[in-house]
Amino acid sequence: MRRPKREHDPGTAIQSLNRGEGHGWTHADHRDCHYDRAISLNPRYAKAFNNRGYVWDEKRDYDRANQDYDRAIELDPSYADAFYNRGKAKLKWGEVLAGNADIAAAKAIDPQIGR
Repeated sequence: MRRPKREHDPGTAIQSLNRGEGHGWTHADHRDCHYDRAISLNPRYAKAFNNRGYVWDEKRDYDRANQDYDRAIELDPSYADAFYNRGKAKLKWGEVLAGNADIAAAKAIDPQIGR
């Protein structure tokens, strides 16, 4: 019996996340497809949601960015990077109180964040 031919086997969610991070900060379109893939492989992978939120924020798609940051925090309430990124994004969006609250929450989890 022959195995079906695979056109593309990106591997695990972590490998897809690493591919997205490997594209650097200048190739947002390439990164988000890897983060989408990581999420499809593991829908409970908080880091993939956080990173995709960052890409949405770069693209100025604030609703999607906020949804992904919210999901990352829902999956891992101790994930300081997600709180910090959401806080910085909210400050850009003019939500000063909410942004400062998120940054404070991030610093309560990781006092070194943002330094």
